[in-house]
Amino acid sequence: METTSKGDRNPSSVRLLIQLQRNGNWVTEKDVTINGKTTSQFLASVILDNLPERPFNIRMVRETADSTSDQLQNKTLWSSYTEIIDVKQCYPNTAIVGLQVDAEQFGGQQMTVNYHIRGRII
Repeated sequence: METTSKGDRNPSSVRLLIQLQRNGNWVTEKDVTINGKTTSQFLASVILDNLPERPFNIRMVRETADSTSDQLQNKTLWSSYTEIIDVKQCYPNTAIVGLQVDAEQFGGQQMTVNYHIRGRII
């Protein structure tokens, strides 16, 4: 966010490169531009596909020059990362049962539910 001499708050942008190290060379996987204005922390998510074998190195490179003015607030930092594994998984010998009841039927008491299920493997 950039603040003018009159106190107006204008949006600003920051350009970042997300890079992975492949065969010893840093390769840009995503070119990210964040636009907008906020007076509090802003979080952005980036999803990377086709990652190399673990372990691998990853980094964020800020392409936008650092601010030299107190009127332009666009500091960036890498906060965390999460690995998302998108695969279908099998849970053998497992069953899922759902039950929806009106809490008023139990007079505000916590209910205990037991199941005796006969089923078949499909």
